[in-house]
Amino acid sequence: MKSSYSKNILSGICVLVLTAVACNLTAAVPTSAPTPTPAIIPVTGATASPTETATEVSATDTPLPATATPTATPNVVTVTAATNGSLGILRGPSKYYDTLGYLQNGQTSTASARNSDGSWLYMYVPNYPTVFGWAYVGSQYSTTQGDVNSLPIKLIGPAVPAFIQNCTFHPMLIQPGGTLLQPQTDLTNRIKQFPPGSYTSYDQSAQGKPQVLTITLKEGVSVDIQKDGLGNTYKCP
Repeated sequence: MKSSYSKNILSGICVLVLTAVACNLTAAVPTSAPTPTPAIIPVTGATASPTETATEVSATDTPLPATATPTATPNVVTVTAATNGSLGILRGPSKYYDTLGYLQNGQTSTASARNSDGSWLYMYVPNYPTVFGWAYVGSQYSTTQGDVNSLPIKLIGPAVPAFIQNCTFHPMLIQPGGTLLQPQTDLTNRIKQFPPGSYTSYDQSAQGKPQVLTITLKEGVSVDIQKDGLGNTYKCP
């Protein structure tokens, strides 16, 4: 009986030992693998956190850098009168307009416009800077610097005609210009249009061809020669 008791004790000890070993083995083996925590790698220059969602930005939402507007250099055209010369500045681009002033003896003016072919330029009168007129630049009496064709074309109404009429029975020579006005009986040739300016008439029938009349002619004015070189007075028909 003692022997049977000892066997039972040994059997119980073995069971306890085996149970303990089984428990340790169960604890050592995990039932499921743990989920690894992802590492966050910082991006250089990024301002958003890892949880922020990137928003697409269109090209129009981004202000463009300011671009400097090139400044065009205005073309300057100058006209200089020849030394000891004189260049008339007229109300319009032809000799039939009134004279407003002169560009003379090396004076210079700046042009701001031209006629269609660039032969006349619009500029101020040097002695009267608030007065503007036209000067002919196609002669030896002036020099021009700058690109004339870059100037804008300026239009102006036609000149108002001016006339000289011979009312006598003697032919009259008009100087300067050498224009001969026939007697009053020649209805066609007794009157002529002249550019504004100063003129003198000379009787071609009287002895010595004397001077008869000094004339100052302006736009829109008509002057009648009513006296001949003999002192006779006439009325125009």
